[in-house]
Amino acid sequence: MNWALLCVKLVPSHSSVKEQQLPKWIQDYFSWHRRMRRTWNGTLLHKNSPKLLIFRNFNGLHDRLYDLPLAVYLANRSQRLLMMRWSSPAPLEEFLVPNMHYMDWTVPQDIARQVDSSPPNLFNGQDVPNMFAAESDHRDYFWNTAIDKYVHSNRKEPILLLQQHLRLHPDPEFVRLLQRAGESNPIYGNAAYGHLWHAVFQPSQPLQDYINRQKAAMGIANGQPYIAVHLRSRYPSYFNGSMQWDGNGLQFSGKPKEITVRATLHALQCARTLQTNTSKDEEPIYLFTDSANLTDYFAHQLLSNTTRLHDDIDEEAQRIVSQLHVVARSDVAHDQTLHLQQKARVAGPASYYNIFADLYLAMQARCILYGVGGFGRFGAQLSHTRCYRQHHDLNEQRRSTPVCIQPNDLSMH
Repeated sequence: MNWALLCVKLVPSHSSVKEQQLPKWIQDYFSWHRRMRRTWNGTLLHKNSPKLLIFRNFNGLHDRLYDLPLAVYLANRSQRLLMMRWSSPAPLEEFLVPNMHYMDWTVPQDIARQVDSSPPNLFNGQDVPNMFAAESDHRDYFWNTAIDKYVHSNRKEPILLLQQHLRLHPDPEFVRLLQRAGESNPIYGNAAYGHLWHAVFQPSQPLQDYINRQKAAMGIANGQPYIAVHLRSRYPSYFNGSMQWDGNGLQFSGKPKEITVRATLHALQCARTLQTNTSKDEEPIYLFTDSANLTDYFAHQLLSNTTRLHDDIDEEAQRIVSQLHVVARSDVAHDQTLHLQQKARVAGPASYYNIFADLYLAMQARCILYGVGGFGRFGAQLSHTRCYRQHHDLNEQRRSTPVCIQPNDLSMH
């Protein structure tokens, strides 16, 4: 392996079982990171301390954290301490906390103030500069030029931000980058990605308590196997460009309702092919979508004796769902299904727990099904399951098309 290209030469640590399933260069980086944080505890702004790289992205949860392997790689190549900082909708530590056995990525308060004062959408004129310049926000330039130009240049700034504003989908390019350095483990698309996630993150205690309550309410606690199905309805152009929106996604009436219900019915029927027992009481199907109305309709309203349904699609949906055991979070009928960029009606991090809970519940499923969008696929990538299917894909006209296939791999191309 060409260590000069891939990583700094560091003294390896005593690896745990989980860490041993990571590439050696990541193990070595974790070891160095822990040693530097112990050595420079409380003095990270000292002139002789290691320089810092603050990983800070925006948009949804998938967009913010999907590039974790790339962030570790860039921190390693530039010999910087990788840290993470969110200011919106709340500090990251409200949702995810470091697994201190591997890497403490929290930002001290004196440094956090500098990072928070740097505007999110500007490359110049901010208190903390970016690792990459503005032209790096273009895919080909980033992979072919910027990494060597900006990362390997040994920049002198003590703190740099790592944030990209275009979706770079690093999977194939990152694999080629590692291959050129002699590394055979691509991380994206195999079990190493999930091991890396769990080595870096664990749910905060309030979030874990929330997840446990939801699993108990759905009857999927104590190791009960289940299938997770994700459907993204907030891509109206994928279904029909003329759809109308409400505060919770597509309006759940008329044609928009029919289209999204039919898409969900197809996803559930695809999931049914993976069930180990055809009885609806045997293996639950955990449904999570970006529309509270849609999820509540399938998990609660369709089989409720108190809900009156009048649309033509309702009878077909009731017939199919009556043969399944569809479950969802108990609060889905009461809480808006938020995006991390949206402002909650009730302020506070708890309003966003459901986003992280959906991701962890997807990771823990026996099988995962996903369609368009990255969130469901993200959960499949972070899990260790080999049981996954894609229930919708985009055709050449960028319209969502029903499928029920097992892709060759889970990477984003």
